[in-house]
Amino acid sequence: MYTNYTVPIVDAGGIVLVVASIKSRPTHVGVQIEGCGALWYLSICNADNTLAIAALGGISVVLSAMKLHAGDKNVQDMGSRVLNILTFGNTANIRDVVSEGGISVVVSAMKTHTGHVAMQEHGCWSLWNLTIATLPIRSG
Repeated sequence: MYTNYTVPIVDAGGIVLVVASIKSRPTHVGVQIEGCGALWYLSICNADNTLAIAALGGISVVLSAMKLHAGDKNVQDMGSRVLNILTFGNTANIRDVVSEGGISVVVSAMKTHTGHVAMQEHGCWSLWNLTIATLPIRSG
């Protein structure tokens, strides 16, 4: 049986702590991977959490982690997963990712880690989300 513990984690300040941990230990690869992973899990299927993560600087810390650890496939994979969820249908988060250079970060990760299938998949989803929100609606 699956139990969703995201609510008590968030209520206990989990998002704040994860973002702070990623930010305070930028050179520690393990903290970057697991921190991005925690943000990814906390944001899945929870629009309130995606808003909270973005408001607390989550987009900036994820992009910083991806830039600093461009050669680490796991940081790139987890970072792309977070960006994928944070940008799904959220124009404010899309604007923030784009304005902070997120397109080039994701494209660079995909070029660097061509053999990492999950990274490629989540990179594609992130780029899809960034693109689809900017397409004009066609009528007729």
